[in-house]
Amino acid sequence: MLKSISFRQFLEWQAYYTLEPFGELRADLRAASIVQIVHNAAVKKEHQKALADFLLKDPDFNAQPAVKGQTLEQKEAIIWAIVNAYGATKREIP
Repeated sequence: MLKSISFRQFLEWQAYYTLEPFGELRADLRAASIVQIVHNAAVKKEHQKALADFLLKDPDFNAQPAVKGQTLEQKEAIIWAIVNAYGATKREIP
């Protein structure tokens, strides 16, 4: 898929994911929410559980894909390395 989209489209998808996450982590959260609702509706108040008790793992939805501590310049270098790996150059990007 990365070969068929432009760098600009890639950045747009990345921004969209920041606003509306999708994928397996989001699906796990959705499933855990349903299980929590069903469980909490079926038990007494003192036995109800928090959403985190039903997650397969404890995802940090605020984490960025980049490694913590990277500078803006390092992140830009990584992005350009990916772009260049697919044959694009800075001049081709609007």
